[in-house]
Amino acid sequence: MHYIDASAFVKLIVEEKESAALIKALPDQLICSEILTVEVMRTVVNTNVEVIAFARQQLNRISHFPITSEVTALASLFGREIKSKTLDSLHLASVLAMGSVIDGLITYDKTMIADAKLLGIPVLSPA
Repeated sequence: MHYIDASAFVKLIVEEKESAALIKALPDQLICSEILTVEVMRTVVNTNVEVIAFARQQLNRISHFPITSEVTALASLFGREIKSKTLDSLHLASVLAMGSVIDGLITYDKTMIADAKLLGIPVLSPA
């Protein structure tokens, strides 16, 4: 199972340069944090209202991991070497909290990619 963040998930909703490669490489099982719904819907509402229904449909097709006290504690304890901002830190902490269930993180965010590597999380960014 792979964890998907907003930078990747939006490419499944709105065609971007990497969309075709991502769709081709997409693993069968995906999971995300509950915050992905907010991130994706805010992006769609602000940029492309025509795809709101499609975005909701796609969000309903994947599993959602709750933002638990373990996740917030992990994110809060990241040191200075982790440069991701708050929401992306919650994504990274969610991946760590899920442990060996997660095979990797699908993201296109350069800061999150660097931080995931520092944390020992395999990254997938098909282009």
